[in-house]
Amino acid sequence: MILWLSMLAALAIASVAWNDRVRALTLLFFLLPTYLVRFTVFGLPMTMLEGMLLALFIIFVIRDTALWTAWRPRAWEMLLIFLPLLASLFGLLVSPNIVAGLGIWKAYIIEPLLLYIVIRHVVKHTHDLRRIFWALILSATCISFIALIQYFTAWGIPEPWNGFTDRRATFWYGYPNAVGLFVAPILAFTAAFTLHAERFRKTHAVYLYPFLLIMAGGLFAARVEGALVAVAAALFVSLLFTRFRVMIIVLAVAGLAAVFSFETTRQIFLFQDVSGDVRLALWTGTRNLLTAQPFFGAGLAGFPSTYDLYRLNSHVELLLYPHNIFLNFWVELGIIGLLWLFLAFGHMITRSIQILRREQTRAYGIALLAVVTAIVVYGLVDVPYFKNDLAILFWFWLAVPVILLKKERT
Repeated sequence: MILWLSMLAALAIASVAWNDRVRALTLLFFLLPTYLVRFTVFGLPMTMLEGMLLALFIIFVIRDTALWTAWRPRAWEMLLIFLPLLASLFGLLVSPNIVAGLGIWKAYIIEPLLLYIVIRHVVKHTHDLRRIFWALILSATCISFIALIQYFTAWGIPEPWNGFTDRRATFWYGYPNAVGLFVAPILAFTAAFTLHAERFRKTHAVYLYPFLLIMAGGLFAARVEGALVAVAAALFVSLLFTRFRVMIIVLAVAGLAAVFSFETTRQIFLFQDVSGDVRLALWTGTRNLLTAQPFFGAGLAGFPSTYDLYRLNSHVELLLYPHNIFLNFWVELGIIGLLWLFLAFGHMITRSIQILRREQTRAYGIALLAVVTAIVVYGLVDVPYFKNDLAILFWFWLAVPVILLKKERT
């Protein structure tokens, strides 16, 4: 049944894409959570999202031949594309689990890169981007709305997150942090863009404010402290570009003083609670691993088994990743993957600054800086890339400044 539904979804995306690739992209971004609908084809694991993505890419290759055959990327864009491919090939070669490594390579490197190429070529105007942004906002709002329902009813929340006193919404991800990882950057972008796009705010604020409230409510329902801190940091960065920047800095300092004056919040920020203690032990074991294998790391899908050789005796929990974005890339893709991550963030930051210097795209530049802030801050304690929807979303954020600057050059 799942296989047939996934085939119908892929056919639907293909039929839409045949006439309008941007509309198909918009639909695909709204349906990012469908990566959880899984099946196999001749023993090969697939998801509904992958089927739709590949269908869209095939239609793009057929219908937009003139675009991709004439593409001559610049040197920095070649690096942006080539480095993760090179790093992932090394990651496959040293992986202790080649089958799982191939799955990660397909879902987290190849497919997001294919979608980046599609976005890079078919999204040509800011109103095309806005259609995709609206799809992401609607998707994050739906997830958050269901998370709020779960929080008040405990419906569909698996153990151990369904307790009465410490309940945490999970949507259908199975764990609460996934809600924050998806919603936080979208909420950061939406809030920053609404704040700085004056004309857009006047015409659309009445629609956006409920979405912003629901997304924020979803983060509270999932009780993801890292996501809430990341959104707060993103708002702080976006407010620095207003005339109230001095007051914002003063309030931020006062807020931090208040946070550290309470023992509960101080323990969270200083990693003195249970979650923080687990992460500190995890990072220490990861440091031991990277000291022994600094160039290649553990390889794709190799962290759980390799980390077991280096973990502290006090840390019995084996996780898929080190829960730090820089360590995540280093252990999975080696030092080349870590260098690519710095290049990606550098690309987003420098291009965003170029964009915000132009009056007509200023709001987009500030909103993209808010996204980078949210990803980096949340990434210090979690895994904001190595998941199907998050990898696609990450490459989308990489494509947005390219599209905006290309429009300006035109």
